[in-house]
Amino acid sequence: MAIPLGIIINELFSNSLKYAFPRGADGEIRISLFRQPESSAGSIPDSNIDTTGPDMRSGFTLIYSDNGGRFPENIDFKNPDTLGLQLVNALVEQLDGTIELEKGKETKFIMRFEDKGLRENVK
Repeated sequence: MAIPLGIIINELFSNSLKYAFPRGADGEIRISLFRQPESSAGSIPDSNIDTTGPDMRSGFTLIYSDNGGRFPENIDFKNPDTLGLQLVNALVEQLDGTIELEKGKETKFIMRFEDKGLRENVK
């Protein structure tokens, strides 16, 4: 799981440097990874992201955000023409995860992945 997550972060980071902060523009990039235990309910600390509901089992939430330029309205991030976002979506799918995009003052990608690591190996 660590290798695909690393590639996802690398692709989003490269996109931020290329599109959100061209020519060394100032800004901030935030990367957060939270483990969600099975008994969790409520929100992720310091965010307004709800962690309740049928999609929230024991697993991980990866949040990548930047406050550079706004994400273009004409790009469908789930079916992009760009290779980088295609790779991000393919890796999220490979991990049986979900991805959401929040647009506003910052561009925020929220990815959720179920923790399959220990359960599949324990008998």
